[in-house]
Amino acid sequence: MASHLSLAKPDIVRNLTVVDVTEQTVFLSWDPPVGNHSFYTVQVIGHPDLTKATRVETHLFENLTPGDHYTFSVNAEVESQLVMGVPVNVSAYTRPGEVQNLTVLGTNATNINLRWKSPEGKSSWFRVHAYLQGNSSSENYNVNETQVVVHSLIPGSEYRLDVVAFSGDPSLAGRAVKVKNFTTPAPVKNLTLKSTQDSITATWEPPVGNFCSYKVVLNGDEMKTYTTKENMYTFSQLGAALEYNVTVYTQVAKSLESQGVSAAVFTLPFKPTSPSIKFANTTAIQVTWQIPQRLEGKTVTYEVRYNASYWSHEGGCNVTNNSVSVGGLRSGTLYTFEIRTLAGTLRSDPAIITLSTVPNKKYLTLMMTCSSETPLLCEKNNTRDSVFKQLQGYFKEKLDDKVFWELEWKNY
Repeated sequence: MASHLSLAKPDIVRNLTVVDVTEQTVFLSWDPPVGNHSFYTVQVIGHPDLTKATRVETHLFENLTPGDHYTFSVNAEVESQLVMGVPVNVSAYTRPGEVQNLTVLGTNATNINLRWKSPEGKSSWFRVHAYLQGNSSSENYNVNETQVVVHSLIPGSEYRLDVVAFSGDPSLAGRAVKVKNFTTPAPVKNLTLKSTQDSITATWEPPVGNFCSYKVVLNGDEMKTYTTKENMYTFSQLGAALEYNVTVYTQVAKSLESQGVSAAVFTLPFKPTSPSIKFANTTAIQVTWQIPQRLEGKTVTYEVRYNASYWSHEGGCNVTNNSVSVGGLRSGTLYTFEIRTLAGTLRSDPAIITLSTVPNKKYLTLMMTCSSETPLLCEKNNTRDSVFKQLQGYFKEKLDDKVFWELEWKNY
């Protein structure tokens, strides 16, 4: 008569739980089955090389791939291994790895452009956190690519940017990789320039966002750079009648600058001094003047205007020398010359000189007859002198010194 050994199948393990996961490990725990068992077989489905036997109700799977999906199986067994309990399965993702080579590609006033490489192992998407310095809340961006433009930021502000990788489990984030960077400050607004003969004052309105200082650059006969925290700056000891360009930059830490805002202006010109007549004849006059001391050696344009009010004769020209010859004038006529220094659309006060051209004399005879009821009145000297003075007054009123004239008395 044959005998048979009958072994009861172990019951299933209870409460199989994923206790913890890392990038390369998964830690499981469970409760023993009801009834008898000798040990447990733990395995990773599809990875027979990771199969182990254990007598305790926990197991740590190691050397897993970050961000990968695994199904774990645990079943109870009796000592002979001839009878196996029904396996219990549980699935889990390992935690994704850290992204690599996180780099700031570029920045402007409201954007920061980031790029990175995917972590080792597997990952399917990424989350970017943008923290304003000193602020615990963040703006979040979920992306599938390894590059993102973080936008709608505050100009001139420091941000901490965290990038984490995710795989199939949105509750499992990789360790954050962090980088700090400033947004570019915004440019100043409403730059205005006001000039004198030797200075320029620049004023502006502060930009939107944050900044720590302004860089003010003056370009003209030389370049000068200054830093200020005020919304204005005055450049002094400048040359007169010269064009200058002023550019204002907003700055934050690490010398990060905004786009420059520029404006140009001329300093007011110094007026010429000591005008004099170098030559004059019947139809031409040559006028000369002294160059203002602070303009010596510089290229300056002068405006010369002349007029003869009697003839309504006027004209002018622009010259770069400190003298001018004007022809085509009327003889014996008083001309007024006004010389101004030009700087762009600006004109200095005039230096004024007047001179008459040499007269080309012509004689005009006026005949007068005297008659009177008073005997011998016309023969008296005081009568003649009175008439002569009246004639002089008449011509003085009509001609003044605008043209050359002389009045003489002759007896015939």
